[in-house]
Amino acid sequence: LSQNGYYKLPDGLMIQWGLSEVAGSSRTIYLPVSFYDTYYSLVTNVTKSQGATMSVVSSSILFTTKSNFVVNGTYQYENGDYGYLQSTEKIYWLAIGRWK
Repeated sequence: LSQNGYYKLPDGLMIQWGLSEVAGSSRTIYLPVSFYDTYYSLVTNVTKSQGATMSVVSSSILFTTKSNFVVNGTYQYENGDYGYLQSTEKIYWLAIGRWK
């Protein structure tokens, strides 16, 4: 099992996972293998940069297709200012759905 990958179960369930380090607040993340349809469950988690003064980091899924999804990330600094994810923030993701 690797940093980005998938596991197909014999009953048709598939689990996929990965890490995105692509720059930008809106990121298109391509799945290792396409799902059967767009009815899959998706969870994302953003890590803040080392030494960053952010107090809240969040992500939201903008849309999904069978082969990719777009996630948007925002954060709030400790002084109350808001911003968008930079290239140093990583997005971990996990998707569960059908492969057949």
